[in-house]
Amino acid sequence: MESLFKKLKLIDSLVFEYDIDPKEFQKKIKLIVDEETPILLDEIYRSKIIFCGKIGANKFSLRKKRKFINLNIQSSNAVGIISMKNQKTKLEVKIFGYDEISTLAIIIGPILFLILFSVIIIKEAYPALILFFPIATLILIFPYYTMKKNMKIFRNELKENLKFK
Repeated sequence: MESLFKKLKLIDSLVFEYDIDPKEFQKKIKLIVDEETPILLDEIYRSKIIFCGKIGANKFSLRKKRKFINLNIQSSNAVGIISMKNQKTKLEVKIFGYDEISTLAIIIGPILFLILFSVIIIKEAYPALILFFPIATLILIFPYYTMKKNMKIFRNELKENLKFK
C-alpha cells in the first residue's frame, strides 16, 4: 500500500540538520507540539500551538490539530527520527498525506461505485450512466487532490516551524 501512495506522491520526506544537542532539540520541539489527544478532543485542549503528537527519545509523530466545524480537515501527519551525525542533530521526517480515515475512503469509494454501477446495469437504467460517470469521476478523484494539496500545506508549515537555531 505504501508503494502505491509513493507513486501517487502522497508520501514525502524532509531532512534537517541542527547544531544543537538532541536533548535541546527535544525541548524546542516540545514547545511547538502539544501532547497527543484523541482526534475528537482537539478543540477541548485549546492552545496557540498548531501541532499535536508524541515525542520520544529518538523519534516523534505529529499532526495538525483539528478545529471545531472546520471543513478543511487535514489528514496529513509526520513521523520523524532524531539522530546524531557528525556532531549535529539530524532530523529525518517522513510526511504522509493520508491517515486511517482517508485511506478507508480511498478503498471503500471505488467499491461503492462498482456496486452502484452494477446495480445500474442489472436494473437496465442506462440513462443514469450519463450522470454516473462524471459524478463518479469527481468523487473518486477529488479526495486525492485534496490530500495532495493538504500535504503540501502541511509540509510548508512543518518546514517553517522546524527552523531552530
